[in-house]
Amino acid sequence: MIAPRKIYPRLAVLSLVFFVLACSLPGLFGRDTATPVSTSELLPTLLPPRPSPQPLPPMLVESDPLPGVELPLSSPISLYFNQPMERSSVEAALTIQPTIDGQVTWRDEATLVFSPSQPLAPESEINLTIKPEARARNGLNLPQPIQLNFQTVGYLRLTHSLPEAGVQDVNPASAVVASFNRPVVSLGAEPASLAAPFQIEPAAPGVGEWINTSTYIFYPEPALEGGRTYTVQLDPNLLGVDGSPLAEAGSWSFSTVSPQLVSVYTRLEESEINLIDLDSPFILTFNQPMEASSVEAGFGLLGPGGERVPGKASWNEDTTIMTFEPAGLLQRDTRYEVV
Repeated sequence: MIAPRKIYPRLAVLSLVFFVLACSLPGLFGRDTATPVSTSELLPTLLPPRPSPQPLPPMLVESDPLPGVELPLSSPISLYFNQPMERSSVEAALTIQPTIDGQVTWRDEATLVFSPSQPLAPESEINLTIKPEARARNGLNLPQPIQLNFQTVGYLRLTHSLPEAGVQDVNPASAVVASFNRPVVSLGAEPASLAAPFQIEPAAPGVGEWINTSTYIFYPEPALEGGRTYTVQLDPNLLGVDGSPLAEAGSWSFSTVSPQLVSVYTRLEESEINLIDLDSPFILTFNQPMEASSVEAGFGLLGPGGERVPGKASWNEDTTIMTFEPAGLLQRDTRYEVV
């Protein structure tokens, strides 16, 4: 017969374990009655206190145009500060040398604009100063004076011309060209709205165009007259795109080559190189386009007794070659003269 086992000690141990767990894990066997702590209550104990922001002194952060950049003659100067400014103190602290008449306006509380009342002088230096007395709205002054230096745009000048001044014997068909040191017309401008920068005397018909913003070419149509002196006069009111005026409304002159008869061609007999065919035309080639009526009036094929041979004259397209065909056969064994 087996004696019954004693289990009382084991029960005591298990009871002790459950008691400990119940104390350490209150949520396991019942609701947690502890009061929760919010994050906002913990942050002040974890982070150091922030210092209060201090007011900043005024500063110039930008200007338009920038210092060192050429200043257009009628352009305003804009000054951009880092914060709202006390307008009266800034205007009182602003000086410009040399003295320039103009108006001070404010685009907003931090942007001052100075507009000259008349165009500035070309190739001149402008010095703008703001003294430390200028204050911001927060009551702080400029920590140090502001000095800005500008250079106004230069004069518009003729840099290249064709034909060159004083040249003789210019081909009458040559184009007349003027190039400038600065843009005179805007890129992409409508060609029909662009005026010529010069006039030619005596007047010559033709067409002109700006091949870029600073170079103009005039093509005479028809060619210029031979043996004449032409003067090209620049427009005194010509301005660059940036408002730069002409340094000098000058002019230059050149002379075209005089008309000349280059050659006279006749058809020769095959057997005799010094004799011409009885029905040979006379072909006259000139060094430039000619006024056809004046040449025909002055031309003569003279036969025996100095009498003019009747005939008909015709021209090539650019009027540099005239062909004269006698109305009938020439006489045999007779000397003829072209005058």
